[in-house]
Amino acid sequence: MSFTKEVVVVNPLLIVRNLHIIHVSDEKSTEIIQGINFTIAPGEILGISGNAQSGKAILSKALMRLLPASHYLLSQGTIHLSNIELLSLQEQEMAKIRGHYLTMIFANPQRSFNPTKKIGQQLIDVLDRHQHLTATQAYEKALALLQFVELNDVEDLFTRYSYTLSAELAHKVSIAIALACQPKLIIIEEPSELVDALAQKELMKLLKKIQLHYKIAILLITQNPRFLADVCDQVIVLQHGKISDKPYAVTSSIDLKTRPKLLAEPTTLLDVRAITQYVTGENGEIFKAVNQCSFIVNTGDVFGIIGEANAGKSTLAYSILQLIHTTSGNILFKEIVLNALPKNKLQRVRCDIQILFQDFSSALNPRMQIGESLGRVLLLHNLVTTKQQKIKRVAELLQLVGLSPTHAQHYPHEFSAVQLQRINIARVLSVNPSLVILDEPFADFNPSEKKEIADLLQKLKYTFNLTYLFISRNITNALAICDRIAIMHKGTIVELATSAELASNPLHPYTCSILKSSFATDNIRNLTSQGYDDLKLKEITPTHFVLLP
Repeated sequence: MSFTKEVVVVNPLLIVRNLHIIHVSDEKSTEIIQGINFTIAPGEILGISGNAQSGKAILSKALMRLLPASHYLLSQGTIHLSNIELLSLQEQEMAKIRGHYLTMIFANPQRSFNPTKKIGQQLIDVLDRHQHLTATQAYEKALALLQFVELNDVEDLFTRYSYTLSAELAHKVSIAIALACQPKLIIIEEPSELVDALAQKELMKLLKKIQLHYKIAILLITQNPRFLADVCDQVIVLQHGKISDKPYAVTSSIDLKTRPKLLAEPTTLLDVRAITQYVTGENGEIFKAVNQCSFIVNTGDVFGIIGEANAGKSTLAYSILQLIHTTSGNILFKEIVLNALPKNKLQRVRCDIQILFQDFSSALNPRMQIGESLGRVLLLHNLVTTKQQKIKRVAELLQLVGLSPTHAQHYPHEFSAVQLQRINIARVLSVNPSLVILDEPFADFNPSEKKEIADLLQKLKYTFNLTYLFISRNITNALAICDRIAIMHKGTIVELATSAELASNPLHPYTCSILKSSFATDNIRNLTSQGYDDLKLKEITPTHFVLLP
């Protein structure tokens, strides 16, 4: 893999020449892409990297002809795919190109699925449209594609709906659907953002497998340096809409620990005692999702729960919120046993414990203006009594998160992803909580956007003396953000330590595997929670505990 200003290849599949893209608004016009040139050969993997505002996302959508003509003008240049000039095509003609010649997998593949159709039917629909197979042939081909992308229990997966899929499974199913189109070029947008380090390694192997088996060209839009180094044949770096000669380095960092503690002596806010949680799977089978988990969160701390998909992180969070009935154990919040409270009293306590959901776009009603959505929360909890009070408080909340009071009159679809996350933070603040559960708060953002959200969370943390429970697959973010971290594997906390101790002296094999660049071995990945049942966390230091035989 090499970094280059322009990749020159023989018999290229895609040729982009002197491309200029202008963003047009009522206030001004800005040139987003400024005369870039590159080519992609058949079967080549080309990486495009760059910081926020570099133009890479605009470029990928321009290649697909998905930019709204009302806001974007492709003022100069050409895009040739298999000798077809895409910019000269009418929309009806371009629709025939999408899928058959060119397809795209978005950063959050869940949004590309039809939530009303089962996975198998969605695959069969694509096969029917692009390969014209019989019903039997389509069924067999669909199963074969799911197996090719290294999914297990494909017949069971065939009958599931997209909302039941983890981020890792959703990515793999999206790749299978893309392959069903038999395209010449696949554009993949930020494949590593929503998955943990172990799943990232598997996705890297899968992309190389596709390259070797199908000889399909891949345009990889990512800021992940490991993907760029291990997967791409060539890399283009965009900076402010131009191709740069220099390799791109991520310099943005996030840190919620840079300011001193407000409290000299720690006081316990949340005490989780031996929580075990059984849940019902898609096939009706009951299994143990959380196994004897215990930890304490002190007031003003940022406590991290880190683990791969299906580790039990979200189930544990829902148990703390009492959104699901706790099977066994106790959850004490401000010395109140939450799982013993009746519903009417639990509703009042929930104001003090809020969650910032990972899917920030789905957390807002698309048919309501932002002011109405925030106002309903205030009215529900009797925090305002008059319309004037509601309008004033909504304006204050929007200003707290860096937005304008005039945004109250807008609908969710009118905002960027970062603005939507700010609005959801305003929703959380509206009920004056003490504890906020942050469920993958940075998953959909690039490094500079992550820092923007992290800076806001830090400011609010110290302004309102908030305590954060940070849930993520990303150990790097956790080490920067958290005071203490619990590592979860197969529903069990296998290591619990301060961030400094975890970074300098990881002891459990699973912790080591996600911290090291070599990732986990298959033996670690295949450990089951049954192997942990008879083990207890052992104290290594007063602040470091590990699950060892």
